[in-house]
Amino acid sequence: MRKIIRLLMLSGALHASLAYADFDAGFKAAEKKDFATALKEWQPLAEKGNSVAQFHLGVLYAKGQGVPQNYAKAAEWYRKAADQGYSGAQHNLGAFYYKGWGVTKDYKQAFILFSKAAAQNLPTAQFRLGVMYELGQGVPKNSTEALIWFRKAAELGDAEAQVQMGHIYFTGTGVTKNEAQAAAWFRKAADQGDADGQLNLAFMLNNGEGINKDAQQAFEWYLKAAEQGQAIAQYNVALMYDKGLIVPQDHAKAFIWYGKAAEQGDRSAQLSLGYLYSHGRGVKQDHAQALAWYSKAAAQGLATAQFNVAAMYLDGEGVTQDNAQAYSWFHKAADQGHAASQFYVGILHVNGTGAPRDLPLALSWFRKAADQGNGDAQSALAAMYEKGAAVSQNKIIACALYTLAASSDTYDAKANRDNILATMSAQSADAAQKLSVQMSIPGNLLKAIDQYAQQ
Repeated sequence: MRKIIRLLMLSGALHASLAYADFDAGFKAAEKKDFATALKEWQPLAEKGNSVAQFHLGVLYAKGQGVPQNYAKAAEWYRKAADQGYSGAQHNLGAFYYKGWGVTKDYKQAFILFSKAAAQNLPTAQFRLGVMYELGQGVPKNSTEALIWFRKAAELGDAEAQVQMGHIYFTGTGVTKNEAQAAAWFRKAADQGDADGQLNLAFMLNNGEGINKDAQQAFEWYLKAAEQGQAIAQYNVALMYDKGLIVPQDHAKAFIWYGKAAEQGDRSAQLSLGYLYSHGRGVKQDHAQALAWYSKAAAQGLATAQFNVAAMYLDGEGVTQDNAQAYSWFHKAADQGHAASQFYVGILHVNGTGAPRDLPLALSWFRKAADQGNGDAQSALAAMYEKGAAVSQNKIIACALYTLAASSDTYDAKANRDNILATMSAQSADAAQKLSVQMSIPGNLLKAIDQYAQQ
């Protein structure tokens, strides 16, 4: 759920009942960005107690329009209007208490103020009540009440609440899971121009969930959201251009959209942008830039990016060669279960490169990677059994592992298997073949090895 507080801002609809010509003059000035004149027109009205003018003065101080930004002053004017029952001011003052802007942060006060505005059918306040009930902020956590308020706000047209209702029906949280209802709520928000609604509708269309699958429509909704700065949508637009999905493949456009998402901190986009720089697709090849973007994604914990950073340090590509840095980054990814990184951690321990030579530790890393189906690790593990390195020598296990690695075209695995087979009896060769079949069962490799080794 998005938790960004929205403040109600200058709105003609909110002053429709005000007959003062001075207010209208102020509003017209504000529409022209002449906030100093707006302030001049509204100040006397606000000081005379007009709640609408008080609210709008609060907006000017909150935004720093025509006056230096001053949250405390904004809160003062919001409070004057809120005390007179003005719903917009109650909402905004509630938001100030929620965030601690110009007042001491106080969820209970925020809840009270949102409740007053919600009782007047202000949908943004109703949505905030839903959030506070869902998270247990200023009130005991209550998912049933949260749903009630989300639905009220959504039915009154609040786009954020409509997106939330979409998520609720998509996940079946407090309601019967209904993807068609989810898609319908996402569409309502999307039709209002809400970027998250557009993103989620695109997802539903792309996957045919709750709605007829339509990849072309999905791309168009992704693009609408992307143009509003929605980072996930920007990444998806980039990906579609990058892979030529629905639209003609265009690495230059992919580079632009990955860049927009990457600048917002999207780690998948940062990884992909690094890849384009590394391979010179859509942009001039630049290994230093590739490393910079891989590093940003790696710092956010993306294992593939950590592997790429490690590989660049290992090869000295775009950076001074540094085995210790390579080992460090391979290890970070390996700890997350990244199979190729686990293999490289093992290799570095075998060679004593960037880390102490440690064959038992290398063996343990090869086992982890091999169990995930990594052919290089299976071949490395086979070599250790063949030579009896850090493990009891067992050529049948070695042959079985080489056979398994050869099935994924791992370099030299077939040749190494054939070399062992040339020294084995027919009975041993048959045992190795049967063992390789047992190893090939997903999740069974280590169990098969250990059981055979104990025979």
